[in-house]
Amino acid sequence: MSKNINSISSHAEGDSDNMTGNERPVLKRRPRVYGELMETTCFRLPKSWIDQIDESLKGSGKSRSDFIRTAIEHALSE
Repeated sequence: MSKNINSISSHAEGDSDNMTGNERPVLKRRPRVYGELMETTCFRLPKSWIDQIDESLKGSGKSRSDFIRTAIEHALSE
């Protein structure tokens, strides 16, 4: 087991025999949705609202965050 941990550790540090030292870690980031940095905001909603949001999103491929961002964007544009 410690051999596996050492192997994982050396891969994480870039000391693997398979690496040349020129590789950089690949950072996977989401594309900017609104062309600017986003901040995380947490708030509570009644469960009945969440249930309604989830029901309206079924099969749409959109997330709750997409729904809430769209609702806020609409409210701010009025």
